[in-house]
Amino acid sequence: MTTRNICYHSISDTPDDPWSVPMEHFTWQIEWLKRHYPSNGVTLTFDDGFADFCDAWAHLRDAGKFPVIMFAVSDSQGAPAWWHSTTSHPTLSRQDLRDLARQGVEIGSHTATHPHLPQIDLDAAHEEITRSKAELEEITGAPVQSFAYPYGKVSPPIVKIVREAGFSRAYTVRSGPGQNSDPFMLQRIMVLRSDSKLLFVLKMLTGCGSWIDLLRRCAWRLR
Repeated sequence: MTTRNICYHSISDTPDDPWSVPMEHFTWQIEWLKRHYPSNGVTLTFDDGFADFCDAWAHLRDAGKFPVIMFAVSDSQGAPAWWHSTTSHPTLSRQDLRDLARQGVEIGSHTATHPHLPQIDLDAAHEEITRSKAELEEITGAPVQSFAYPYGKVSPPIVKIVREAGFSRAYTVRSGPGQNSDPFMLQRIMVLRSDSKLLFVLKMLTGCGSWIDLLRRCAWRLR
């Protein structure tokens, strides 16, 4: 079975944030996944290192089953998420990151300051990627193996930097079932606040990221 890499951001009831998922929705989604996928069939990823992840983790820790990766922006450490366009969610503190790592959450890198990596020069991109990895390893005392491209923006030179920095894998926000021959271009299924139960289930079954993706796939099969 192809692993479904699922991408969340904030687990909170924040009406003006389309990337936030209310806890009630989140718990239903996790229970559905537990009923339909084995433990190696899903990887749960969380971008941006928001502090409300602690509430999600309390549920996931009790529910068990799936591996979890939290992608942290290493310079934030408790500060509001300045890069977020709709609302400045507080981020996980240094102690939060350390505690989560000890409790079994894999801490991954989301750079130092969350820039659009292909839009900055390569020296600056190298600094963003390598400094974040080093800082998070110092905080957690564990190797940082996973990387997520901020905004999903990536280019071949950025992939090269991530690979040479010593990461084992990197995640995009490109929709798909998770199957990809390149471990530095892993697909994910984005979960949004607006997702109905039906759309969530269809996303999981098909790997599509939206109703538009689903319609395109149907149209292609009908050709």
